[in-house]
Amino acid sequence: FFCLVFVCFYSQYMYIYRHHYALILEPSSSIVTTTNNKLSPETISKHRKELTTNLPKWLVDYVKWHAQAKETLYQYYNNNDKNDTITPPRLLILSINSTRFGGLADRLRSLPFFVWEAARTQRIFLMEWKIPCPLEEFFVPPIGGIDWTVPAFFVDNDYIQVENTTWYKYDNEELLAENHHEFQDVPIIKVFRSGWVFTKGIPLMAKQALNVTSIFDPIISDMYKLLLTPSPPVQKLMDSTMQSLQLIPKQYNGIHLRARYPGFLPKKAKQKNKILFFRSVDADGFKWNVHAQQKVEKIVDRAKTCLNNNNNSNIVIDNDNENTTTTLLHPPIYFASDTNDAVKYITTSSSSSQKFDNIVGMVTPVEKLHLNRNNKIGLFFRRKTPPSAFYPAIVDVLILSQAKCIAFGNGGYGIFAAMLGGDGDCLMLHSSNRFINEDKIADVKECP
Repeated sequence: FFCLVFVCFYSQYMYIYRHHYALILEPSSSIVTTTNNKLSPETISKHRKELTTNLPKWLVDYVKWHAQAKETLYQYYNNNDKNDTITPPRLLILSINSTRFGGLADRLRSLPFFVWEAARTQRIFLMEWKIPCPLEEFFVPPIGGIDWTVPAFFVDNDYIQVENTTWYKYDNEELLAENHHEFQDVPIIKVFRSGWVFTKGIPLMAKQALNVTSIFDPIISDMYKLLLTPSPPVQKLMDSTMQSLQLIPKQYNGIHLRARYPGFLPKKAKQKNKILFFRSVDADGFKWNVHAQQKVEKIVDRAKTCLNNNNNSNIVIDNDNENTTTTLLHPPIYFASDTNDAVKYITTSSSSSQKFDNIVGMVTPVEKLHLNRNNKIGLFFRRKTPPSAFYPAIVDVLILSQAKCIAFGNGGYGIFAAMLGGDGDCLMLHSSNRFINEDKIADVKECP
């Protein structure tokens, strides 16, 4: 009997496994982390000047110091003759080595804070990602920006491990840089994201270091441009998606819906998981039914109405070779969600096509994978998930960030897109958001 149960369960599992994941198990090539060392100093300097035009002096100075200090680091560890005369710079490393560090937004929305802390303690800022794959598969350092990649000789020699490292968790204001005296001589400090850094640390950094009152200020966006640019395959997918959907940066609006967020779905929609009954809805999605459909449609309709009624969301285009402008009455709206069925229903379903005729989105063959899952797929015979399986989730946030206005709700994904976009004057909540409503990290009006 038990053998029969096992065979039945295993057969069902393998059927689901093959059909759900077959399309994302394609191999992907490795990403070259940086090409700065192949460029002339003049080229790098030109790009650096463009990236730092609107940034405060302390950050401009840190970008220059970071490049020099990393070069010193290479000299110290690659040239034995200079080991006695060169003091290796100290490091601050943002380490992501398990799934408990959350998804894309959880991992990256606190970067400006850690750069600020690294600058104030004169440490080289690096990022070490192991789960689900190296960050360089999704983003690379821009030319002239901050090269946060971990040098290969550190990885090969296991230098950044326990014997040379102190773990440091920011969870209150007393742990800021001015109180780092006890770690002054520690070669490497490893940090990881925490709730305090985002809800308190980022607003504090914005006020003290950047002299702005909003985490959605354009200067925050400029800080991200110092750190992240899409990897070539991500950029390729983003370009092809925007071209196929006929989207032009700042000439469309955006809606994000976090449908898998705990408490979002009505009880009748919370059926057993699509993949395996013992896994969470947030991990693998849920069965699409009429109850989930009605809830999603209601939220998207509210978000669209909110965008249409916001004067800041009007898109005015300058006509080429003419002294006239054109106002788009019904600009496109890019709809992104952690649930592929929601995007497919809103953008392609005949029952909703007339109501949401100007809404477009990226419909993927399978459910978009979250970065907070392991890089292994399967239960009995596990296979490594290729980085390309996570590209759609990366592209979604990048396309949202280039929207003129964004309506978002639960979670941090929409907030992160807004931080990347740097247009805090045209944000709105289509449903409650804990970070906005409870933690008060920013002032964003809720749709009526």
